[in-house]
Amino acid sequence: MRNVIKKRMASAICAFSLLFSSVYNIITFPIGTAAEPPVEDSSAVKGDSEKEMTYQSFELYPNGEEADQVITLDGLMPNGAAVDAVDVSSDYEGIAAYDITITDGNTEFQPGEGYPILVEISDPAIPENGNVELWHILDNGEREQVECVSIEGGKISFFATGFSVYEIVADAVQTQDVESIFSKIAKQGENGLNVSYYGSVAANGSLDTTKGPYYMTGTVLTGIKGREGLEKTTNASEAVKFYFEHDENLNENQFYIYILKNDTKYYLKMYKSATAARGGLTLDADEDNKSLFTFEKNASTDHMHLSAVAEGTKYYVIENDSPVAVVGYTSATDKGTAWFSIELEQEVVEDY
Repeated sequence: MRNVIKKRMASAICAFSLLFSSVYNIITFPIGTAAEPPVEDSSAVKGDSEKEMTYQSFELYPNGEEADQVITLDGLMPNGAAVDAVDVSSDYEGIAAYDITITDGNTEFQPGEGYPILVEISDPAIPENGNVELWHILDNGEREQVECVSIEGGKISFFATGFSVYEIVADAVQTQDVESIFSKIAKQGENGLNVSYYGSVAANGSLDTTKGPYYMTGTVLTGIKGREGLEKTTNASEAVKFYFEHDENLNENQFYIYILKNDTKYYLKMYKSATAARGGLTLDADEDNKSLFTFEKNASTDHMHLSAVAEGTKYYVIENDSPVAVVGYTSATDKGTAWFSIELEQEVVEDY
């Protein structure tokens, strides 16, 4: 309970400081103008590059001025700085994501710890109850959680010391669920696990729990629009168990997957077919041919996308309708998108 209170207190302090900063900057520095920073001699501040910087405010409309998404930046920036925000939500699994950049001529500007910039993102997708997290995604793919944020009325505010993609995702409880699920798969996967999947809404590929559960028999079918796929069944007794390999060099949600036939391992392999958008899914006894699969968890449930990269192309596992089999496809929102569920053993807590 102490940790919960401490976290809530910290959040309250963040919210207060962000609120105070927002009010101060809005009063002192109107949108679209530059003003002198509050230093004793009222002169402009020099950054690490000796470029003259002044306090500036920008209001950005990543989806056009008629849309509801608005991003504002307020803080010390180089004179003549240009700012841009691109809506990249479709590239991520979160609620919303924006790629924000500040450029000084031909150079990207990063404010650093000394001169953080206040950012406010207004988006109707942000829930009123504020149960979200904010993640900064670096250019190398590394993710950093932004701990100090204020969320109110469909708007999230925070101080940024670097700019690239910022993703708004489900709250901390969901993140902890993701970690525990993948950790359990890694621990229990060597013993074989029951895997099922559900279908999706035809219009957008979102989870539809009325379609399923379905299973895979472990039989490879051919001639599926020029590729192979795993046979589907509605009978759980016909389903094959899948085994999961994981090591410390992999991301937490990445696994090599195989089945056992007469004590021989047959690895799940994704490959590019003659039609680039279609990935073939097969089983291969040669370990050198195995594919690395990645789980991407649904924000609100324990169902997951499954994907693999073949020859530089990312394929999501989907259900083909005729013949009915599980194959690969480049779109995560296809009408046949498969949402996987893995049956995990529950840990028993001893009651002393």
